[in-house]
Amino acid sequence: MNGTELFLWILIPALAVVALVGVAFYFTLRYVYRRVFYSPPDHAEDPFDLFEDEKYAPAKEGMMPLIEELLGYPYEEVSIKSHDGLTLYARYYQVKEGAPVDIMCHGYRGSAIRDFCGGARFARMMAHNILLIDQRAMGKSEGTTITFGILERFDVLGWANYIAERFGKETKIYLYGISMGASTVVMCRALPLPENVVGIFADCPYDTPYHIIEKVATGQGFPKKATMRLICLAAKWLGGFDLQASDCIRAMQAESNLPVYLVHGSGDTFVPSFMSENIHAANPEGSKLLLVEGADHGMSFMTCPEKYREYVGAFVREGEK
Repeated sequence: MNGTELFLWILIPALAVVALVGVAFYFTLRYVYRRVFYSPPDHAEDPFDLFEDEKYAPAKEGMMPLIEELLGYPYEEVSIKSHDGLTLYARYYQVKEGAPVDIMCHGYRGSAIRDFCGGARFARMMAHNILLIDQRAMGKSEGTTITFGILERFDVLGWANYIAERFGKETKIYLYGISMGASTVVMCRALPLPENVVGIFADCPYDTPYHIIEKVATGQGFPKKATMRLICLAAKWLGGFDLQASDCIRAMQAESNLPVYLVHGSGDTFVPSFMSENIHAANPEGSKLLLVEGADHGMSFMTCPEKYREYVGAFVREGEK
């Protein structure tokens, strides 16, 4: 065997091994992306699917009438283009001409109708108009990648600009969010929102996208460091975004006068309540925090409706000043 033959005898198997490792790595990364970030093109959500989860079943009796009530109101379907070219959809409910508009952002793989069935009832009671948005890659909105608020914050900015342009700068705008939607609207605090956005209300937000994904991944037994490296790579290479580009802590520390009202259930088993405490601690003067004893994820209203209503009322009154 001459030198060239020996070289090829070594090189070809080595290249085959490298290729196999590369293919395995790609499919691992693809699996991670699809598990965490991917939403198929046909991603309409059923507003009733929450009740298939045993821990939320007790809320069904209280939420079903609210969902059915909201589904019965007339609305206008509206749309905008996102900064990266997606068509985003929302339901606009006109309650009173010239009244404030509440922009409501649902949670991860969620439904605006379900997540804000109670919030929409509050808004109608206060004679506020309502914009229930479908977050990108969810509901009717286009997209196949959920970015945990990183890109969604720019979508909310787009919706706020749409309302300001349509109804004028005198129309007050309130931003509401629950779960991922809550973190999204808090992250909006660092963006150049229209001047008529007067407040942010966040129900059970996570402090950073990285932390909530890390918490869920490690809770399922995956090794922390290796898994998070893969998840960050999957976000960047396959999802086209940086998972650590923004978070609620930095948004609270940004220069802004927007008040942020946080609410979180102390019994939240998905997004721990200490995450809202971290957000509040980042700017105690610019935020308030209500902890609802024993409430699970997104269940603060159903657990303690009177206290929740009072808190929402205080938030709205601060925006009216």
